[in-house]
Amino acid sequence: MAKMMVVDVDTSIPKGVIAPDTKFRKIWDFFTLAAVIVFAIRIPQQISFSALKVELFNFLVDLFLDLFFLLDIYARMNHFAITEDGVLVSSPKEFRKVYIKTELIGDLVSIVPASTIGWILNVNGRIYGLMRLIQIVRLQRFAKYFNCSIDALYETFHVVISTAVLRIIQIFLLVILLCHWLGCIYHLIGDLEGGDENWLDVDEIKDSSIGFKYLRSFYWALYTGEF
Repeated sequence: MAKMMVVDVDTSIPKGVIAPDTKFRKIWDFFTLAAVIVFAIRIPQQISFSALKVELFNFLVDLFLDLFFLLDIYARMNHFAITEDGVLVSSPKEFRKVYIKTELIGDLVSIVPASTIGWILNVNGRIYGLMRLIQIVRLQRFAKYFNCSIDALYETFHVVISTAVLRIIQIFLLVILLCHWLGCIYHLIGDLEGGDENWLDVDEIKDSSIGFKYLRSFYWALYTGEF
């Protein structure tokens, strides 16, 4: 009777499929989180503190990140197993179906090569940054990437982070990111205003370095936040 009640569950992983708990996936997920953070920081800066010409190095960094996310789409469709409702889904047909249904459209939007076209057309830095705004779509899964990285941190180094501390870290990162965006918007407004009544001229920093203007804008967003 006991033998009849035993259900055999096939837990084998097909060849070429990478499980979520492997070292490679942990490194990949961590890099994905880092790339999303780079997007969230660089794109507003490119728009607000733009240069007349986009430097080749900056373009190559952006191109590398775009190619990485293109490879990420391929990997998630064909090689990356997922865990759904606590159950490992290792069949490519099944996890591909889940990915197409939940995340594929946003990921495809994020890899539209608008900025590459802008580079070829030799647009200025501000237009180039605006053309990269579509990459911000990836930011909607920041929480997922963040949680995957926390899990990897625990499994690799056995570092336990309580839920309360985790929430504090998330809120802190969100506040810093919002201050960064607001600071970039604040500088952009001053940079676009004509005449000598904009805040950059009033503070006498219009000819200062980009680093100093960014710190001044960030300080405004963090401590003032009033137009």
